[in-house]
Amino acid sequence: MASSLKYLTVQDILWVNFQLTRKSSPFDYAKLEEAVYYQYSYGDSDELVIQAARFLSGFSKQSPFEGANDPTAFVGTMTFLRVNGFAT
Repeated sequence: MASSLKYLTVQDILWVNFQLTRKSSPFDYAKLEEAVYYQYSYGDSDELVIQAARFLSGFSKQSPFEGANDPTAFVGTMTFLRVNGFAT
C-alpha cells in the first residue's frame, strides 16, 4: 500500500458532515479532534485498512456532532481509503 498516507483534517470532516446534513451542525471540538485522530497509527502508518477500520469505529464512538455521526464516519472512512489509493 502507500508508503506515505494522506489524512483527513478536522475541516475535511466538518465539510463532510455539512454535505450530509446540509446545515452547520453543533459539535464538540475536543471530541471531533479525537475522532479525526483515530485515522492515525502508532509507529509506522502503513496499515491502511486497519487504520480505516479504527477511524470508523473510533469516530462513531466519539460522536462529536449533534447528528449524522455514523454517516459522517462512513463517508470519512471511504474518503480516507480513496485518497490513499484503495478502490472502494
